[in-house]
Amino acid sequence: MCRAFRLITMNVCSVYKLTVCSFMMGCLSVGLLALAVSTDYWLLMHESYQGSGNLSNYRTQFRVWTGLWRFCMVDENMPKDVFCMAVNYDVS
Repeated sequence: MCRAFRLITMNVCSVYKLTVCSFMMGCLSVGLLALAVSTDYWLLMHESYQGSGNLSNYRTQFRVWTGLWRFCMVDENMPKDVFCMAVNYDVS
């Protein structure tokens, strides 16, 4: 029984196949890590806002997205005006 199981697993999991699989998974992980660091779409949110005071009848939706390097937001009423700023990691 053990000999038959050993022969089956050796054919399925050869050293060559495991090496190729680990190399491909390593390349995939490095590629996804580079994509994650280079983009700013890590967190996507929709926020509602209702004005107060003189703007009490002003209601809008904000679309907000952030990543490792930037924080951006856009008013749904003015989609061409995108406000982005760099994320400040200075802790003082």
